[in-house]
Amino acid sequence: MKRILIPLDGSTLAEAALPFGASIARATGATIEVVHIIEAPALIDLPTSQLIPDPTRVHAYLHDTAERVIPGVAVESWVRAGDAVDELISHAAEQPESMIVMATRGRGGLGRLVLGSVADKVVRLSTTPVGLVRPVEGEAVGAADIRSIAVALDGSETAEQGLAIAVDFAKTAGAALHLIEVVEPVWASPYIAASPDMLAVNVNQLTELQMLAEDDARTYLGATAERLRAETPGMSVDWAMRVGRAAEEIDRVAVEANADLIVVTSHGRSGIRRFVLGSVTTGLTQIASRPLIIVPATTAQDADE
Repeated sequence: MKRILIPLDGSTLAEAALPFGASIARATGATIEVVHIIEAPALIDLPTSQLIPDPTRVHAYLHDTAERVIPGVAVESWVRAGDAVDELISHAAEQPESMIVMATRGRGGLGRLVLGSVADKVVRLSTTPVGLVRPVEGEAVGAADIRSIAVALDGSETAEQGLAIAVDFAKTAGAALHLIEVVEPVWASPYIAASPDMLAVNVNQLTELQMLAEDDARTYLGATAERLRAETPGMSVDWAMRVGRAAEEIDRVAVEANADLIVVTSHGRSGIRRFVLGSVTTGLTQIASRPLIIVPATTAQDADE
């Protein structure tokens, strides 16, 4: 990771992304770039000069804010006028090995960019990883070392794109990895409920399917952990298989492991064993107790599908 882009909108809540961004930068050696996109108000009959802030003032705000929130951390600033989502995503795409780190909500002066809705769109459309922090009003969080990383997997090659990012972080930061796979109960699976053929399946057969799915998950996680340990001697890698609602269980394991962040791929493969990572990502953005790094899938579907 070479560059961390952190959009600010003039609000205190948006600034909550700065410590997390600084933690990632410290772990990876990346450069921090604080960003503001000036969105011109529509349908207001006033001169543009009275509506759009002076870029010089915005640059000063970005540097002053960074120095106040993450003192001593060198940053660069970038200001552009246009659509917040389009400009942010295109700018990130132009930066090799970049990541966007932002708060999931926030509102304030300097254009009143609403980071909640912007974050949702950025996660859906970005071709670069996105780090999300859910700030809590009144709680100040400082930059901290990244020592423990939780990674959500589903047994697919697509999901392992997030694992690759997590491994890179772990290597540079000396962090431990915690691999997580959640198996949803087969009787609650929409694929079971929607299939007429499954109406004839009895409880014993469903129980057997459940056990097979759980065994597959354990085998996959164990083999993946063993491979990672062999590839990077000295790296701490453990794993956990859980049954239940994916987002809730992933968050629970991350808390139990005292993880500093959760890494998840934006889309994965679905099925009896595998959860739908797109919907899980949405759930995690709403409930996660830890910052998230969402890695966009680069393939439309798995090679093993």
